[in-house]
Amino acid sequence: MKFELDRLIDYDDDEIIAELQRVGALAPEGTFSRRLFEEHSRVSSKTVRRRFGTWEAALDRAGMGDRYSGKAVTEKQLQSVGRQMTNEGLLAELQSIARKVGRNTITQEDVHKHGRVGSAIFGRRFGSWPKALQSAGLQVARSGQRFTDDELFENLLAVWTFHGRA
Repeated sequence: MKFELDRLIDYDDDEIIAELQRVGALAPEGTFSRRLFEEHSRVSSKTVRRRFGTWEAALDRAGMGDRYSGKAVTEKQLQSVGRQMTNEGLLAELQSIARKVGRNTITQEDVHKHGRVGSAIFGRRFGSWPKALQSAGLQVARSGQRFTDDELFENLLAVWTFHGRA
């Protein structure tokens, strides 16, 4: 019987990289997921991510960058600017984006292109995207919204009138 510690003795970069390589060798083909790492490793994948910034960066340092399968992590996500912003700061961000695009209504795509934060934080903080826009004094875009019954009936009438039949 061989005694083996269930954790690392040292948690320096070289030891963590060696652990990544050891576990990576257990499944030498295909992607190298954090789940696989957690099953066989003596260090948490959270520790690895904290040390190297991202799972992808850790795999790159270990020479296994080609085995990364997750989404690309953007610089905006790494900085997590939105977490430090107050609700008033987030509303000011929406208003700033509206000024940049020159409209009184903005889309979530506008936020991704022109903002310092992602659009998901607005739904978490304000309950929904439309509520965030309303709180910022902006108009809610009509795209994707349901129509009232009266609007639908008026459209049916216009189509039937145009075609001369139901």
